[in-house]
Order: sequence, then structure tokens, then C-alpha cells
Amino acid sequence: MTTTNIILVDGISGSGKSSMVHRLGLHLRRLGYNARWFFDAEPDHPIYPDVTTRALSTTRDLDDVEWNEQYDVVLGNWKTLTSSLLGTKDIVLFDSSFAETPAEHLRLWNRPAWEIVRLILQVDRILEPLNPVLIYLYHRDVGVALREILTVRSQDYADYMVRQIGMTPYGREHKVAEYEDVIAVFAGVRRLTDDVFEKVRMRKIGIEDGARDWERSYGRIAEFLGVPWIENQFAAPGHAERLTGDYRRVGSSECLKVNVDGIGLSIRGVATLRLIPETDTVFHVQGTRVALEFEVEKHGRATAVKVFEAAGDPPARWNRV
Repeated sequence: MTTTNIILVDGISGSGKSSMVHRLGLHLRRLGYNARWFFDAEPDHPIYPDVTTRALSTTRDLDDVEWNEQYDVVLGNWKTLTSSLLGTKDIVLFDSSFAETPAEHLRLWNRPAWEIVRLILQVDRILEPLNPVLIYLYHRDVGVALREILTVRSQDYADYMVRQIGMTPYGREHKVAEYEDVIAVFAGVRRLTDDVFEKVRMRKIGIEDGARDWERSYGRIAEFLGVPWIENQFAAPGHAERLTGDYRRVGSSECLKVNVDGIGLSIRGVATLRLIPETDTVFHVQGTRVALEFEVEKHGRATAVKVFEAAGDPPARWNRV
């Protein structure tokens, strides 16, 4: 494999970053690498530990001095991470943290494009000792990609994005009031991240996947990194049918359904999400920190599932109904 301590996966919302980071991180672990990964907006994120901190606040205007003081925190976090990884065999994978997150937030702060690109390229220089790798996921048409998201995330997601962006300095100035305005914001972010991708010195690969041929994309990335790829990471255990069915959360009316098809297992709650097996009874929910552990009787039929939602928190129990 390419010698590196850090793999950066970037692209706009809905480009597949979280799924890529998750699947690739689990795959590297199976291959024996000491890999860990961070999704955007995690509370223990080493660069952006809390999206409500002032360093990422976009709901109010900051003057130049105040803004620079806040963003120095982010640059300091990148330096601290680099120092902690230097000389180790650890590999850390990040979802959007390198280019997309700062480009989005700084654009919503109304910072000029040249300044945004300059700051991201500063991170490129900070990470150089780690021999970083950048995987850039994109669609040719931002509008098509972001409208497609709504088939999975629903109109509620569109309304949420309009509200959030509408409160920012950029949103107020440009009167963001509908989802097409949100698309315009991300089209601008895409121009910034395209510019960054052209200018970074780190090893990089760009993947255009408007056709959503994920297995082909993952195969290209595995070749780029110099690792073998598993054709179907979702392959279900032989007793998968005994895990399928309806489960209800103890003390609640919430239900989830576990299904199996030709690809593997999935769960259906608010949305349909694929399960990546760790063992015959333990599964990761793709693109999330959620893990499921099925409790099975001696004949292999599941009677309940424990759902782990956050590190350190006790799991929630869901009984088969």
C-alpha cells in the first residue's frame, strides 16, 4: 500500500464521502492496518470537535481580526494531528474535513475565494510530512447531484438546508429562500474545491461518478492506494434470513426493519442503509457511527438487536416483534 498516515476524502454533500471513508477504513482494518476514521461533525473530531464552536459558526458576522483568530484554531488542530501521527503506522481517514468543510463554511462567512483557497493550501503544506492522499469525489452537474439527494433524504432535508444557510452572513446577503439557492451555494463551493484539487501538491485522484457505479470507483481507488479490494463488502452471512424481520425499541414505538437481498443486509428506518458485516452477528451501518449486534438463539435466529449509537453510551435494545 502507498505509505501514508492520512487519507482525505472530499466532495460536496451526497457525493458518497461518508460511505467511502467508512468502507475504506473497515477494509484497511481487515487488511491489518491500524486505521481509524472521522465523519464530519463528530463530537470528538480532532479538527472540528464541535460544529457549534465559534471556529465553525456561520450564523453571525466576524470582523477580520476575530475571524483569523478563530480559524487559527483549526490550523493549530491540523498541526497537532500531524505531530501525533508523524513516525507512527496509524492511518486516519477524514470525511470532507480537508477542502469541502472549510470551503463551505468560509464561503458562508463571505470570505473571498482567494483567501479560502490559500487557507486550505496551508493545510496541504502542514500535512506534507505525513505523505497525505486526497480522494476527490464529484459529479459533473452539481444541481443534478443535489436534487438527487432528495430522493433519499426527503424534502425535510431541503427545508433544513434552506433554514441553516439562510441564517448565515452569505444567506442573509443573498436572500437564500429555496433549495435552488442552496444548490447555487454548493456550485460555488465546488468551484473552490476544484481549484484546490488542481493546486494541491499531495498525491491525489479525482473520481467522477454520476452513474453511481460505486464498485468500479472503489476498485479504482484500491488500485490507486495499492491495496486489494473486496468485490462485495456487504456480503451477508449464510444465516442472514434468520436476522431479518421487524424490531421495536424497548420502551418506544420506534421500529426498524432488517432486510436481505442480492447485495446483503440493510435496515429500514427513516432511510434504507446498508450493513457492513464485522462478524456473523455484528454489523456497521454504512456511513454512520452506528453499529448493530444481533442476539441469536442456539439455532441462529435473532431475538433482539443491540444498537450502539455513540462511543461510551449504553446500547439501545430492540426486540423482534
